[in-house]
Amino acid sequence: MIHAQPHLSKRGQIYQWRRKFRSQSTEIFDLQISLRTQNRSKALIISRVLTAESDKVFEAIDRNYLTKSEARAWMTQVAQAEMAKLEKLHLIQKMDGGYDEQDRRLDWANRKAWRLLSDRGIEASLDQETLDHLKTEGASAADVDSLEYTLKLLSRHMLSEAVTNRQRREFLELTGRVSVSAYEMLQLRQLTSAAKAAAWERFEASPPRPAQDMAEEIARELGSMQFSADVTTPEGSNSCEIQGTAKSSGDVASKGQIARTELENYCDEDGNDYDPDIFAVIERMNAIKREEGIEERTLKQYFSFARLFVTITGKRDVTKLRQSDAAKFREILYKLPKSWGKSSRDATATLEDMQARAAKLPPEKVGLSIGTLNRHLDHLQQVVAWADNEGIAIHEKLRPNKLRRREPERANEKRDQYTTEQLRRLFTHPVWTGSHSQYYQLAAGSEIYRNGMFWVPIICAYTGARRAEICGLPTTAIKVENGIAYFDIDVSEERRLKTKASKRRLPIHSRLIELGFMDHVKAQRQAGSKLLFPDLYDATLDAFGRDITRKMRQINDEVFGAEGAKLSLHSMKHYVQNVLSRDTTVPDVIVREIVAHEGKDVHETVYEKGSPIEDLKYAIERLPIVY
Repeated sequence: MIHAQPHLSKRGQIYQWRRKFRSQSTEIFDLQISLRTQNRSKALIISRVLTAESDKVFEAIDRNYLTKSEARAWMTQVAQAEMAKLEKLHLIQKMDGGYDEQDRRLDWANRKAWRLLSDRGIEASLDQETLDHLKTEGASAADVDSLEYTLKLLSRHMLSEAVTNRQRREFLELTGRVSVSAYEMLQLRQLTSAAKAAAWERFEASPPRPAQDMAEEIARELGSMQFSADVTTPEGSNSCEIQGTAKSSGDVASKGQIARTELENYCDEDGNDYDPDIFAVIERMNAIKREEGIEERTLKQYFSFARLFVTITGKRDVTKLRQSDAAKFREILYKLPKSWGKSSRDATATLEDMQARAAKLPPEKVGLSIGTLNRHLDHLQQVVAWADNEGIAIHEKLRPNKLRRREPERANEKRDQYTTEQLRRLFTHPVWTGSHSQYYQLAAGSEIYRNGMFWVPIICAYTGARRAEICGLPTTAIKVENGIAYFDIDVSEERRLKTKASKRRLPIHSRLIELGFMDHVKAQRQAGSKLLFPDLYDATLDAFGRDITRKMRQINDEVFGAEGAKLSLHSMKHYVQNVLSRDTTVPDVIVREIVAHEGKDVHETVYEKGSPIEDLKYAIERLPIVY
């Protein structure tokens, strides 16, 4: 202790703060922080603040533990539900051709995966020690591949927002609580993994009985129960219900109630086992879209929409949505600040927060744009349609798309496209003629820094590619075919695609090669970088090139003033399309392929295949020299 300040000490010449705390459980929390200073006065001030704040943290930790009875109740519910699903799955397998090698492998992978998630945490992976152990157990390469895939799938599933929301809702219903803390949610996640692992291992030890044994047991139980004379399921009733009541002992009644409860847990009131929670619907929808290669940024927009919709309407069960809810949603969108959604704080704001902020703004800064409003309504329409296709009961009059508003201007008037002369003016900016420094790249100087900010706008001008497509390119995306170097725009570890048409080849313009772009590619590969432009990756946002958008806005303002108000990096895509569309030597199909537009009819979207690289190269070379 230094100067009567608890938890402050010195390690060498550097001050540090350390505090231990014993919870109501047997666990000890030990926080240790280097203050990174040799100044005693500064260390005392920081230490006092940390001590005061840690009181709140430790109090929350002590308060936020699940009780033993809550944990037991939760694990019992999870294990029972998992066992019921396993019995149903194995019964279907046996009735549908038997239990084959693929079924065995999938069961083994699920059992092992849940045990790994339970023992090592929700982001467990297969290290070398585990792989060696699996090999000694006799696991084949196919088994290991299946386990690795299953482990990633279950981990992503457990970390998803939809699953987290469903667990919170079910836990509150189970315990009668009104809230659950973030720390308790982490405990629930851990308990869920442990319960599912135990269920899979128990099921393996006691596999399902043969059909004959099951039939005999059912016959014995039916002998002690009285059913109505009409054994057929009445029209309109739920096929998941048990149509009967117990007649004899309380033990039989208990069994009947247990069976009923398990089936009701599995089926909703329409016999559908899909969760109607809006976040769960989106999670399932995104899983399919993700497999189709849709860009992750696009998929996240659905969750952003859902949070806003639930905050405004207070409803998340899609079976309970009405057209009036969609109308209320649209009405509130008209009253939100125009800048809503730009700050991370907006994601956790309440409806009262939204309205209070809007009340402080002048009228011209209130009300989301019609384009944004229509996008939210489109998202709602897609979610509702997806749930409807899954068999979830949607109200027949719910039609969010009927609330869309007409745009005040045509699509081609919203954003200008560059002209060739404007691009030549743009590239006279200091970024491409000489900057003060790499940090102050927009200020005039004598050095040209050939980083992502330098290359991406030039590449866009010579390809018509989207910003995110270029900013997130891996070094492996530069390929050569028949002596022609090209950008291979495809799904990668780093990013996905906006649409199916986005998957394409874009030959590299000869001017880019003259400017030294291939040297840049070689340098990044030699440096061991996975990305062509690692400087453009923002880890905090998990996004590529966000900073370029802001800087291009500033550059356009400096170069064009009011004339460039509607110009952006995306304007280059329109520029390329316009130039090539007006070139009579370039076929329409080539233009569509370069700018990633879908065909106009079935013939163009289904029967037309990728164009020869030589034809694409010819079209790209028709773009004028602008830098």
